[in-house]
Amino acid sequence: MENQIVMIEIDKLHPHPDNPRKDLGDLTELTESIKRNGIMQNLTVVPETGYYDSEYRVIIGHRRLAAAKLAGISELPCVIRKLDYKEQVAMMLAENMQRSDLTVYEQAQGMQMMLDLGETVESVAERTGFSESTVRRRVKLTKLDADIFRETAEAAKNEGRQITLNDYEELFEIRDEAARNDALKTIGTDKFASAVRDAKYEEQRAAAKRELAAALTECAKEVDDATGLKYVNWGSSAERVRQIAEENPQITLYYKTNSFGADIYRDYTDEELAAAEERTAEQECEKEKITQRRAKADKLAAIGKKLFEFRTEFVRELLKNKAFLEQHRAVIIDFAVFLLEPNENWLLRASEYFDLELFGDVLGVEIDEDEDYTNDIVPELMRGFSPIQKLFALAYTAADGENVKCHTGLGVWQENIELEKLYGLFAMLGYEMSDEETAILNGTHELYES
Repeated sequence: MENQIVMIEIDKLHPHPDNPRKDLGDLTELTESIKRNGIMQNLTVVPETGYYDSEYRVIIGHRRLAAAKLAGISELPCVIRKLDYKEQVAMMLAENMQRSDLTVYEQAQGMQMMLDLGETVESVAERTGFSESTVRRRVKLTKLDADIFRETAEAAKNEGRQITLNDYEELFEIRDEAARNDALKTIGTDKFASAVRDAKYEEQRAAAKRELAAALTECAKEVDDATGLKYVNWGSSAERVRQIAEENPQITLYYKTNSFGADIYRDYTDEELAAAEERTAEQECEKEKITQRRAKADKLAAIGKKLFEFRTEFVRELLKNKAFLEQHRAVIIDFAVFLLEPNENWLLRASEYFDLELFGDVLGVEIDEDEDYTNDIVPELMRGFSPIQKLFALAYTAADGENVKCHTGLGVWQENIELEKLYGLFAMLGYEMSDEETAILNGTHELYES
């Protein structure tokens, strides 16, 4: 009787408990069709055993079974197959995938189920019709927290938001499992990009702190109180600490950690102690203040460099989307005009200070600073970029840079109108400023000198 269509009472048909598709969707339209026209396509079933002996388990046709029950149908056309458990799961998985009925989460769970049953990546690919690469990418997603994965996928589906496989794969750039699942909670929302960025930055910062701690232990002695020691410099990285040690050979160095790295000290020489006795307490105090201010200014510069990297990454990604830039042509042109109009000698200034490396970096092209492009109306490396892409890259490069800051050399805040205007443009293009960026820009950061 295998492969022949037979009529089976609907009460003897049961959904497969391991059907990868958990959500059957809206059955209203299918139920009405069955009421009018009957079942137009048979179900595929396997014989049940045990408690349901002489009854059947559905392999293909779960939606038709559910809709037929709602339509009041008493029996359904079925093809009875003899399949082992692995064959049943593979057939259900392949059928649903071919019809695009499974969510990414359900695909990942189904493929992992087959692997757990002893299948290989190669055999899963052969059974489902997907490439081995796709199988590996899907199965990788099972490493995410299952509950958060399912909840976010369902929320996105209900709200009509799109989550791509690339979005999920971005999560695996975060190594820490807990941090990765925290970022997963924001997937499909406008907070996802910043959540991934912040988690990756925190991991990089933690790794840098571990390297810094190792370098400090190697090059200096830790102290709780630096009173009586001479300040040498600020060590923000392992590389910098080793450089300070090389600059002070055969001298015992000491360090005291803080939230931005470590302050490096050494003993005063006899000459320095004698000279110190001749200075007034007021002069010494003033010198210490200036040293601390400069140290704060260095720390502010380090923060500024980090924020510049965030801005550059944002621009780099925007420049890949020509259509989006065209939609915002007006605000980009307005920003470029803002840069050009107040500066009669802007072209002269640009020729002297324009950062060709940054310009090429955001566009993704390599610019040779020694190459003469003046004879080309449109240099070959610029072909393929629209005018608005080139204008946006040019305006950004002229406005921003690693040394762009909002403070003096002693850490006193000073307004930066061009940077304010740049962040205003970014906001219109979808950028979300962090609290730290806001504090740096408006002068409320704790490191600024009053």
